[in-house]
Amino acid sequence: MRRSARLAIASLAADPTGATARGFSTAARAEAEGDAAADDVDVSDLGAKRKKRRTAVKAPEKAPTADEPVDADESGENPSAVKFPHGTLPRTFEATKVAKGYKTVVGVDEAGRGPLAGPVVAAACYVPLDVVIEGVHDSKKLNEEQREALYGRLTSHPRIQYAVHVNSAQRIDEINILQASLESMVKASEALAQKPDFVFVDGNRMPPTITVDAETVVKGDSKVYSIAAASIIAKVTRDRLMVEYDAQYPQYNLKQHKGYPTRDHMAAIAKHGPCAIHRMTFAPLKPKEDKKKATKKLKAAK
Repeated sequence: MRRSARLAIASLAADPTGATARGFSTAARAEAEGDAAADDVDVSDLGAKRKKRRTAVKAPEKAPTADEPVDADESGENPSAVKFPHGTLPRTFEATKVAKGYKTVVGVDEAGRGPLAGPVVAAACYVPLDVVIEGVHDSKKLNEEQREALYGRLTSHPRIQYAVHVNSAQRIDEINILQASLESMVKASEALAQKPDFVFVDGNRMPPTITVDAETVVKGDSKVYSIAAASIIAKVTRDRLMVEYDAQYPQYNLKQHKGYPTRDHMAAIAKHGPCAIHRMTFAPLKPKEDKKKATKKLKAAK
């Protein structure tokens, strides 16, 4: 994993009090045009206090020659060490848009809509058509070892660009999980070094603030290569964040269930109460008084 990505994850877990409306975004990517240089990346640490870190931005390398594999592993890991029985998604969706004149076709996806604790994480990923990382598929069909291996190859490849955006539990409570997810997907796509001119969005809801041509794809993470790549990056980023949070809140065993409402998690909440990264507007945690008010409003509306 790149040093910039490691710094980003460490920073996000440092303060659990919540992100600003802008949340967190980092373009941990290979620049499409620039020289190797240090880049100021804005880090909100999931809190009101904002920090700036110097992170290295890796300059792009030349395209592979005929005798070089386009999916040469840049992470230092052996590509054959991990098997991918689900195969690799085709580039059909992206190729269709490139044939119509689009140059930078990006996929976006999110991870963490269902948990009771922790942030929602969105990722945007641009993979040139002539670059193929074998094994890229829907992150939900991959085990942790497979996701980690693919994450390393995707985020270290010199010609692949990605960015992530994280909305905290507080932001989720403020605008609801759907809007927080859509907001994160847009901000992730906007954080890419090379701005997209077309975006494939996983799901059936178009983000209202997106400003480029876009298309929603239901179950896109199992159909569109770039969405699948984004799903892997988002999932691994969020899982690592939850492991960091586990060190702060060990009583919830967050590293095991990643914030999802498992029996053990619910038992821990019952014993210790919720903490700063729990989503207080989600049904199991929502104050009973709010539920009573909602019931009264519903009856009054009938």
